[in-house]
Amino acid sequence: MDGREERRSPADPAALQVDASGRAVRRLEYGGGSFGRFTWMLDFDAADRLLASAQVRTEARFNAVRAGIGQDELLRTLGRPSNVRGLSFQKQNVWSWRYDSPFCQWFQVGVGYDGRVVDTSYGPDPLCDDDGPGLSLMRGPGRWR
Repeated sequence: MDGREERRSPADPAALQVDASGRAVRRLEYGGGSFGRFTWMLDFDAADRLLASAQVRTEARFNAVRAGIGQDELLRTLGRPSNVRGLSFQKQNVWSWRYDSPFCQWFQVGVGYDGRVVDTSYGPDPLCDDDGPGLSLMRGPGRWR
């Protein structure tokens, strides 16, 4: 890249990235599925050949997130979160990702005001709460109560 080219944020659908081998790849991020529980990442080389594809909202990927990584790496790994909310007392924002799980939970990451991951956890998805605004919409056939 020569500085004149547009550079997008890592979360943009067509962000230019550098992979582990140091080559430039174009990454497309497609979120979807019911209630946004899936995100596909597609990596293409300069000739627009597909290099890799992965559904990234998985517990294996979530469990690989470690304290100290930056929010750009977090976005490259998991894609855009389903929800972001601030916790001013703890001086962090909580990013939450819905994913396909029989336990109606979501993965949450505390991102400090410095842009680094502080902690991670799994918690109940508020859309599954009988008293919440989702009115148990996430529960479908075979879903845990």
